Amino acid sequence: NDAAYSKLGMGPLWYEIIANIKPFLDGDTSKPLTKLALFSGHDSTIEPLLASLGKNVWDGKVWVPYATIFNIEIHEKTIEEGESKHLFRLVLNGDVMTSRVEGCPDDGDLCDVDVLIELVEPFAIFDRDCASAPASDELASQNMTILSNPTFVIILFATITVSSFLGGLVTYFYLTRRFPCTGGKKAYQRAFSGISLQDKNSAFPSVDNGDPQDVVANGRSEKPKSPVSRYGTTEIESQTKGEII
Repeated sequence: NDAAYSKLGMGPLWYEIIANIKPFLDGDTSKPLTKLALFSGHDSTIEPLLASLGKNVWDGKVWVPYATIFNIEIHEKTIEEGESKHLFRLVLNGDVMTSRVEGCPDDGDLCDVDVLIELVEPFAIFDRDCASAPASDELASQNMTILSNPTFVIILFATITVSSFLGGLVTYFYLTRRFPCTGGKKAYQRAFSGISLQDKNSAFPSVDNGDPQDVVANGRSEKPKSPVSRYGTTEIESQTKGEII
């Protein structure tokens, strides 16, 4: 596509470069001339800049190395007394690239600067290409038309509501492993206790669906004492018939 994307992206940069070159060509001395302009960038800046000069300058197959330097030099050559012309030279990491530019001689390091100007000036613009602006305006108008439709707004709201409900339901089930309103905290704890309580009476004989039975000793009723083990924790010996799951 003749490096169309590179030309679009590098248009503002080429605009600044040409703005520094043209005063020399026009002989405009109303403002101080910029004799050295430095631009810093990444490989993603240098490569499209080279690509915008033509596929012979950079074909996109090899990335430029780290610390690459790309020089655009402007030379003034005296032809006759009182008459001169301007030439340019491209140097990439010490290698002269001028002859690779279309329209420049194959056997020389210098080329007429008009070749460079005619090559880059069509896309060397500071503002972005606005060719797609009408399409963007039309798309924005269509979006506003859709949003002003009550039916679409209702469908959109219903979709968001249902999606939120389903997302919350899935999250709740993932965290608790049960659906809402299907059991309390005890059911959740029992499901993750690691023991199958199929026969709790035989598994825990000291418990009979309630408080421990009173023990009659010396003619009076007493609550059984829970043995206290070391470290202050309570241990209850029981013959557990629970099945480990």
